Amino acid sequence: MVIALAGLMPDGDIGSTAVALAFVGLFSTAGLALLLYPIRQGKLRLTPFIPLAIPLILYALQLANGIAIEMSPRDVGNMDNQAVLSIVFFAFATARAWRLVGIPESDLLHAMARALWQAARSGTSGDPQDGSG
Repeated sequence: MVIALAGLMPDGDIGSTAVALAFVGLFSTAGLALLLYPIRQGKLRLTPFIPLAIPLILYALQLANGIAIEMSPRDVGNMDNQAVLSIVFFAFATARAWRLVGIPESDLLHAMARALWQAARSGTSGDPQDGSG
């Protein structure tokens, strides 16, 4: 969301904003992993760290894409990549928020994918009511 808002500013620099937020995200997620390690009494099991892998991967992709935007700011492909990353971050954050408030296994991402699939399917069905056929 912050990256999108930076892009709306007249002199907004999406690349620098993406790089800065990626560093903040990487370091805060790594810090969370370090805080989580002593809670597990020093037993190194990967299970509690698996949920941290997704944001680490997303932040690493954001960092790489932010650097690519800085190197060639007129490349539309990098801007498209950043837009997709922003959508994925938003969907991931929304799904995490639903789980944190106690919605039992709502699986928001699958529900969103199912809704998009049904919308796409109904759009190509030739149904006279939707005006496509």
